[in-house]
Amino acid sequence: MRKIKDKAQLLERIQTSWRRLDRLIFTQQRGQSGELDASAPFKFTEAEATTPGVVGSWSLIQVLMNVRASEQAFITI
Repeated sequence: MRKIKDKAQLLERIQTSWRRLDRLIFTQQRGQSGELDASAPFKFTEAEATTPGVVGSWSLIQVLMNVRASEQAFITI
């Protein structure tokens, strides 16, 4: 992992990590044209996504909400 030197590099790393996490959570189905299907279903059921214990006592949804909130707070600095 390369060393982060400034805010722009840190923001790029956060956004790249966010996109990777997003791909892990959502089923990436491609249509016949090769484009991603925006209506693809979740890989997890609603019950699985809201069950506590993914990270500490947080559910998957809470983890995602906190990651996104942290990213947005950092962008406004």
